[in-house]
Amino acid sequence: HLLICRTDVPSKSPSAIPSASPTEVPTCQNSIVEITSTLQHLTSTGQKLAFEFPGLVDAIDDAVVTVYAKGDLGGSYEYFAITAEDTVSLGNVGNGGPDIDCLGYYKYSSFDITVVNFNSYIASDRKLTIEADATSAV
Repeated sequence: HLLICRTDVPSKSPSAIPSASPTEVPTCQNSIVEITSTLQHLTSTGQKLAFEFPGLVDAIDDAVVTVYAKGDLGGSYEYFAITAEDTVSLGNVGNGGPDIDCLGYYKYSSFDITVVNFNSYIASDRKLTIEADATSAV
């Protein structure tokens, strides 16, 4: 799930994101482009998933990437390491917590990407790739 602030589309009011506990989308003084990728499933232990967001335009403010995951994420060593453009670490999703170990609930984390970095990432091909690399325990 990717939020980008830009000026050439109509404004949206806050909306709910489908999950066990929906959250509101932050507002932007100009407009927000909200893009949701397709759902992907692990087919092997420790697999890396790639999510591409094509056709992007330069942002005028920081972008927010929200990653939702569910599964065997209850232990502190069970998580997805999230990267942008294959090299930039954004953080982790998982790492334990109540009600997330194979019970069907989504664990999620949001990561800010500065406007300078975002525009740099998409400069050559107008797309952003976010990867979720599962630890060998997931």
